[in-house]
Amino acid sequence: GSIASCGRAQLMIPLPEFPDSWGAPPESADGWGGDIIVLAGGYGYGRKELSSWILQEMQQDKVSRHVQYPPAFGEQPRMMTRDYVPLPFGYGHGSGTTRTWLVLKAKQFYGVSPEQYEAAEAVHEI
Repeated sequence: GSIASCGRAQLMIPLPEFPDSWGAPPESADGWGGDIIVLAGGYGYGRKELSSWILQEMQQDKVSRHVQYPPAFGEQPRMMTRDYVPLPFGYGHGSGTTRTWLVLKAKQFYGVSPEQYEAAEAVHEI
């Protein structure tokens, strides 16, 4: 009954909000089963299949030269340093300002760090 469904719902990790142009992730990326890992893009935690889908969408964004970040993070800082550094969570390279912003926002909204993502990536070969 209702108690079982309530307890079950609490175990589900809610999907984060993704850029509208990505559409919805495939059903196989959500739900029960599989290991819960730190997701690509700084989107928090979820299944490996979801992280793979996020990486595919991020790659398509890179190809179209329109990189998008998690909508929950708000607008990217306008003033950028002119350096070129590795960005966390699979974003490639960019400004040190963007790197700092991504690290802070991922921790603030989803409780994840680049180090956690890198460790998950090494273990699960995302």
